[in-house]
Amino acid sequence: RKLRAALPNTRLQMLLRGQNLLGYRHYSDDVVRALLAAATVPEADGRVINIGSGVETSVRNLARAVGTVTGRLPSIIYNESQSPGVARLVADISQARALLGYDPIVDLEQGLSELLKTDPQFERRRLVAG
Repeated sequence: RKLRAALPNTRLQMLLRGQNLLGYRHYSDDVVRALLAAATVPEADGRVINIGSGVETSVRNLARAVGTVTGRLPSIIYNESQSPGVARLVADISQARALLGYDPIVDLEQGLSELLKTDPQFERRRLVAG
């Protein structure tokens, strides 16, 4: 949603100062690799294994990454009147690393860039902007 919001050059509203730390899944290729590994590792059967980036990224830095990838720095409005919700939420991928040999290879900007290039919902915006 944030990537889509940055494309038409609209303002992004961040609760408090955009300091919430979240772990975003950067690219589906990493998830597919983890699922294939889980299907072939008997020790993974029946276990709940977190798959994600394992990297904390603030909402503010996510907005900056969207701006870098789209070439349009979003205008950010900070809203300190509402609760930001969860302050910190990042997947613990230690079990995925230990059992599956999982290590995400796509970083946030790479994943956003690939999404922008390949997702058909952005095609119309590319044509209009181009």
